[in-house]
Amino acid sequence: IAAGGNVADNCAIDSSSFLMVGSASVILNDKHYVARRYSIRDFCGNEASCTHNIQLNDTTPPVAVCNAITVYLDENGKAVLSDIQLSEISAGSSDNCTAPENLKIWVSTMIFDCTQTGNIQVVNVIVTDEAGNSDDCNAKITVVDNTPPVALCKDVTLYLDEKGHADLSAFDVNNGSFDNCNAIAEMKVSMEEFDCSHVGENFVTLTVTDYSSISSQCTAKITVLDTIAPIVICKTYVTIQLDQNAHHTLKVEEVMEDAVDACGIESLELSQYEFDCDDIGS
Repeated sequence: IAAGGNVADNCAIDSSSFLMVGSASVILNDKHYVARRYSIRDFCGNEASCTHNIQLNDTTPPVAVCNAITVYLDENGKAVLSDIQLSEISAGSSDNCTAPENLKIWVSTMIFDCTQTGNIQVVNVIVTDEAGNSDDCNAKITVVDNTPPVALCKDVTLYLDEKGHADLSAFDVNNGSFDNCNAIAEMKVSMEEFDCSHVGENFVTLTVTDYSSISSQCTAKITVLDTIAPIVICKTYVTIQLDQNAHHTLKVEEVMEDAVDACGIESLELSQYEFDCDDIGS
């Protein structure tokens, strides 16, 4: 009203209800305006509103202030500057007419990815006031990947060799582990060598580390089997003598030359132990 507007009503106006309900910067015919919307009510509760377009003749540019910030890549290896980060990167910027919260902030690079980790990224920041005046500065952005890789394991069955030994690698256990930046630097298993003492179920840990030195782990079951039969060497010909009772109990060592197994011999058995007159001959 003080700026040249007027208000009328068939009843009394509630002047205390007069307020600005919105403000926006607009461009009409290449001229900058601030469009402010006001509302007012009468004492019966009826409300009316109007828009006041204020042409700006401000030619003084704002003062752009740039701040270094850090952005963190997400699980897809991307980081997009948010409104909060735009406020942080330009915090301290000011203008003679436009309030700081109404300044428009433009940054030359809004999206960052894995290729930009490890080096400081320099971006151009342009601060524009409601009259269209602008100033710029350069800001430093540090891109950080703090998302751990995803470790995926699978169970493995190992077979001992003739020496009772089996090797396990991280690649045997890995079941498609991945990283948001496709940058797995190292995979390790907690145990790589197995022998006869490990026959049965064992559990190992796979540790996956990316190039940001962030790790994750998973657990795999390793079943160790000894499927190689022992080697038994028998004497080719054995003569036994029946005793006075026409009987002889055969012992293993009488017929066995040698028995070898990488994991050891558990037992030795003969197909026949007792001999008598019925067995005379070959």
